[in-house]
Amino acid sequence: MALRRTGSSGFLVAAALGLISPAQAQSASAAQAGLGARAASTASSAIRHTFVTAGGRAEIVEETAPLATTPSSIGVNTSGALWTYPDNGEGWVARAVTLGNAGTEVFTEFDTAADRASLLSGFDVTPVVPVWADPVAIASTNVRVHGSDQTGLFVSCRQIPVTQNGPRSVVVSAYTSSSSMAQWSWTFPTPTYGGSRAMVSADGRRIVAGMLDPNTATLHVAVFDGGSSIPTGYFSRSVGLQLQAIVLSEDGHTLYAATQSGGYLFDVDTGTLIQQIVLLQSFAAQDISGDGSILAVGYFNGVDVWERQAAGNYLRTWQGSWPGSIVCQQLDVSEDGSTLVLGFGYFDQNLRVRIEAIDLATKATLMVDEAQGGGSLQNIVAKVATSANGQRFAVGLWGDEADLVPELRIYRRGQNTPVATYNYGGSVYDLAMSRSGDRVVVGRKAVHANTLAGGGSVDLYSNGDEDFVAVGTPSIGRKVDFELWGAPNSPARLLLAPHPSTNLFPIGSIGVLYLRRSELTILPMPMTDSVGYSRGEYQLPLDPAAIGTTLWFQGLTTAPRRFSRDFVQLTILP
Repeated sequence: MALRRTGSSGFLVAAALGLISPAQAQSASAAQAGLGARAASTASSAIRHTFVTAGGRAEIVEETAPLATTPSSIGVNTSGALWTYPDNGEGWVARAVTLGNAGTEVFTEFDTAADRASLLSGFDVTPVVPVWADPVAIASTNVRVHGSDQTGLFVSCRQIPVTQNGPRSVVVSAYTSSSSMAQWSWTFPTPTYGGSRAMVSADGRRIVAGMLDPNTATLHVAVFDGGSSIPTGYFSRSVGLQLQAIVLSEDGHTLYAATQSGGYLFDVDTGTLIQQIVLLQSFAAQDISGDGSILAVGYFNGVDVWERQAAGNYLRTWQGSWPGSIVCQQLDVSEDGSTLVLGFGYFDQNLRVRIEAIDLATKATLMVDEAQGGGSLQNIVAKVATSANGQRFAVGLWGDEADLVPELRIYRRGQNTPVATYNYGGSVYDLAMSRSGDRVVVGRKAVHANTLAGGGSVDLYSNGDEDFVAVGTPSIGRKVDFELWGAPNSPARLLLAPHPSTNLFPIGSIGVLYLRRSELTILPMPMTDSVGYSRGEYQLPLDPAAIGTTLWFQGLTTAPRRFSRDFVQLTILP
């Protein structure tokens, strides 16, 4: 989505902030209509965290507006590890992690030791202290978690044995970042020996949970709308044995489930089957786009792409083929349907992996990267995750015994080599990427997955240089530090508003004001030093009523005058 220039209000804001004179504002406003193609042709591109709340839907967009020259010190706050949260001797393995609230919150649940659901702040620093923890049944297993990137809503799906070695009850719990107590928990009426999962739509308005009863080969699906603690919809269908995949489109309207006998596309609103797809092979590598219009299925030596037609049915529009001893182990379709990221494993020795990205409009190959491990331990693709626009993606591997292949690999669309790799002593089990692609969370085991041992960590990474960041868990009564990089030896300001702007456009060369101008508060920060760095603090209210309130912050330097390219969306936590 490109920036829209809407009228002269931005220049009047600049005048009100003292960035330009009233006469300059009027002159700039009059020249606004003439910017058009000239401004677009000279724009410098940078992926920004632009949050648009119109219609209740938040969007990450790519800013292509002209900005002031970036100071040389911008690289001080470079991409890389933000923090790590180890098991500290508790023995848990991080097998289920997710992000929420624009990548600012991490949710996880442990089911191998010290069983609990936990919320971690994306603004925290090592040593990480969880914001809260909710103990769950010590016998819980097969946990899966999922979060809404637009809100602080998370869902957990765990299984608890009814009797020892017997079937398991499937328990679905909804959490918000504001409380350690689940908003609600609900249990499927039928226990199971099969698979299960729960997912939340991107806007947080719908939770969908599914489980397979292998005794009757029936998929059961429960739908929870608007925060309801009991299903607002429930349907079931005979689908066969061994649940391989179950995914919800980000808009919450389409559900796809796959078993050994086929793939099934459901209309969640009505509970009806849209279409059944015959699958000769069925594995975990299956996903749908954000609106459910594109389905990708991976298998031995191939990948199929199915696309929804005007009549509502799906047709296979592409079939990719890869010769040799290769299988698609994981894949992900970007939310906007532009990019398909594939993770292959070569099963001749289980040491080599292949990462490939496909442009879904043209079916052209965008990038290829292969990594060869050594030793006897299996190096497989454990998880793939993309940003909403498909421009960035992350891949997690089990790794190899010879330690030749880094387990976490972060890529950009169209570039064969990773932009960053991180090498572990153990294996990645799960990972998630924020819709913007700016944050990646990893759940891992301390040793290789083939090794019988416990222990692990949850790790958070930044995926891009930032010139304005918050540091410190934003709990009530605490101070949060803000770091700003701008022009050297310049007065600095901290801008604050309770809402983001919905009309974004550049104010000359000063940059873009992301905060709502009519609600703006301007606070002092220390002058930047000789390399352009300033660090200030903001005191959060010591008031339980403030929990769940979201504030927006941005930085400003005044000599020369420039808004920070980044802003911070900060939700006050317990």
